[in-house]
Amino acid sequence: TEGKWTKIYTENLTGYVLSTYLVRQEAAATAAPTAAPTAVPAVKSGEEAWITCAEDSNVNLRQKANTSSKVLKRLPYGTKVEVVSRSGG
Repeated sequence: TEGKWTKIYTENLTGYVLSTYLVRQEAAATAAPTAAPTAVPAVKSGEEAWITCAEDSNVNLRQKANTSSKVLKRLPYGTKVEVVSRSGG
């Protein structure tokens, strides 16, 4: 995590998303969660997580940890991701 950004891997891409759009995947989960997201510190390096946002919108996967960075892909609600690394906040 760099500030409010978390580095993730999905669909053969590595990039950053705002941490508020991640929710931890419970071991027994078989579908995207419908509840409000939990605090992102619960998601650790190597763990899987889900993209959570309005079901009819997307979250930008960015090349770097800032909003002016290139958008690599738009990830829809429920996309499964892996947290690549966390450090600091």
